Order: sequence, then C-alpha cells, then structure tokens
Amino acid sequence: MLGNWMFSSLRLDAQSASTLPIIWLLVPVFIIYFITSGLPFVPSSEIGFGLLIIFGGEMAPMIVLVSSAGLITSFLVGKYVPKRRLARLLEWFGLEKAPNFLIQLQGMSPQEKLDHMMQGVSKSFARSLMTYRYLGIMALLNIPGNAVIGGGGGIAFMAGVTGLFSTKGFAISAFLGVMPYPLFFFVAWLLGY
Repeated sequence: MLGNWMFSSLRLDAQSASTLPIIWLLVPVFIIYFITSGLPFVPSSEIGFGLLIIFGGEMAPMIVLVSSAGLITSFLVGKYVPKRRLARLLEWFGLEKAPNFLIQLQGMSPQEKLDHMMQGVSKSFARSLMTYRYLGIMALLNIPGNAVIGGGGGIAFMAGVTGLFSTKGFAISAFLGVMPYPLFFFVAWLLGY
C-alpha cells in the first residue's frame, strides 16, 4: 500500500521521468521491500512484482538481490535469536507447543534435532527430506500462497531456528529460489518485450 501511495502521490511516469529522480524514489521502496521480504506472514513478493511491472525486466537483478537479502537476514535472525526469549514471546501470544518445541531443540545436536523432528516419519522419507532440504526451501519459496505457512520471511526464519541449514547453503537456496519470476521478466526485457 505504501508503494502504491508513493507512486500515485508523486505521479511517477516511468517512461517520461529522468533516471536520477526514479533512482532516488526507488531507494525507500527497496528499503521497504527488503524489510517486508524478511517478515513472517507478509506476502512481499507483490512489491517485487509491482516494480517489475512498472519498470520492466531491467529491475530484475535488483529485485533478486533485495529479496534474497531480506530472506537471508530473516534466516540469520532465526539462527541467532536466543531461543528462550523467542519461546517467552510465543508463550505471551498464548502458544504452548511452539515454545516447548524451541526449548527442546536448544540443547540438541543437529542429528538429535533431525531425529526429534522426524518422529513418526519413515526413515527413508526423513533421509530424503534432509538430503533435498535446500531444494525443499526453494520449492516452498515459490509455492503460490506460501504466506499461509509463513511466507518467505517465516520460512527463512524457521529454517534458521531449526539449525539444520548452513548459512551458505541457505543463501544460495534463497538466491535461486527468488530468481524464477524476475528471470522471466529479465529475459523478456532483453528480448524487447
């Protein structure tokens, strides 16, 4: 809504405006996009789509970088946030199972965390999930309506909380996961559409 207000109040015409004012106008829009990309349950990809539609495929590299940066930041917050404080916050919201889950995970090794999370799941299926977990993250980031399960920011945050993903692996997955739609716009722009 803020992005729509900004564009309409300034009566921005992407075709007739000079390049310098557009760049300075886009700085706050990209800051908002960065913040919303990392927030759980916020469907921030609409801002990226809006920028792609208004300015075309030439914005695609910036969209990918900003969106990936927001997801990686959310992942890092999830990875390094004190789990007891997070559990207290969840208890304040009236949740019971999630705080207990976080406290149980706190003292476990990665293998123990995996075993705990995969209780009731066949070992071969659990092994497949762990082997392809980075592909799973990329798929979750691209599922339409993923805001219902936390959106990109929530998915990234929980991936960090679990401790089952390396920072480098998640960063590559986030970058590749947000790339398909902007890449389509970028290729169309290169071909003159």
